Amino acid sequence: MRTVFTILLLLGVLRGLTQDGFFYSRTGEPVPVEEKQSILSENFDLFSSETPLKLRIISDFKQLVEKKFSPEYQEATLVFYWTDEIEVRRTIGIKARGNSRRQICYMPPLKLNFSQTAFDLKNLRDLEKMKMVSYCEKGYQYEQYILKEYLAYQLYQMFTPKSFDTRLIRMTYVDTGRKNKEYEAYAFLIEEVGRLEQRLGAKAIKKKNVHQDATAYNHVNIFCIFQFMIGNHDWSIPSLHNTQLLSRKEEGLSILYAVPYDFDYSGLVNASYAVPPKRLNVKTVRDRVFQGFCRTEAEFKAAFDIFQAKKPEIYALVESVPYLSRKSRRETLSYLDSFFNIISNDWSVKKYFLDACRK
Repeated sequence: MRTVFTILLLLGVLRGLTQDGFFYSRTGEPVPVEEKQSILSENFDLFSSETPLKLRIISDFKQLVEKKFSPEYQEATLVFYWTDEIEVRRTIGIKARGNSRRQICYMPPLKLNFSQTAFDLKNLRDLEKMKMVSYCEKGYQYEQYILKEYLAYQLYQMFTPKSFDTRLIRMTYVDTGRKNKEYEAYAFLIEEVGRLEQRLGAKAIKKKNVHQDATAYNHVNIFCIFQFMIGNHDWSIPSLHNTQLLSRKEEGLSILYAVPYDFDYSGLVNASYAVPPKRLNVKTVRDRVFQGFCRTEAEFKAAFDIFQAKKPEIYALVESVPYLSRKSRRETLSYLDSFFNIISNDWSVKKYFLDACRK
């Protein structure tokens, strides 16, 4: 039955590429104009829901893996299930992205290119390119890495709206290079920079060598302590490594904000392939090192109070992330416990922050 469905779907995709409409029933038949207009009137926002979105990408993934260092996009068909009975299909471009994961992973993160694709749905019309974090390697443990990295993005959003929106997805990869062999796994989408700019009324900048303290002072305090909380060493504001700078007009001044991304090397995720930078002289990514600049004891305490106030919400989020295993929840909560123990103790605050901060 599944084989029959796949054949019908592929036939529907091929037929759909030559038609004006892009809403189809699960048998590949175009949706009537009246129903299409009703669907288009809905206010769809890709990042407005925490319910995993069901997607399907049909492409030659065998070729993509073999040429994952190529800068060129290859053609793919994206299938988005609007309802159980109706699907949206469009031709897009895909390519591998990322530095370490493109070298380490069988299936690296992807960049989805919508620039030549027309979407009539509100809030999808201006899509150009979007990052997707995929499964790296097949298997249960790698799915847990995906879910914990998704959790890290969700945690950071608790502290500031100057953060990337994400959407968890249940992705089916259909590999035309391997006789349409399918593989299903969790992944997540990361808000494109253009949407981030529009949402925050800011402008993304690519200027390097910006000192941490040239960015919004209280905001960067939270940024650095958050990275310490999740045990992430894989970032740098001056080199724009896993950091996006935003410039925002506030009271006539241009204020810079640092926005982090890519948390797979963090201690919270604890991926088997993750190693800490040699310069830090620590054994594992679970070993925390504060990489922010020095603050007074009172300033650190004020920032710690923000984290302490968020603690119940943080723990509740860990418990609510869908499909995270009991073991992953337990390990994550234990790791967060160690952070809150550190910021609650004068001796450890002195050791990890006051004495170890960057001068």
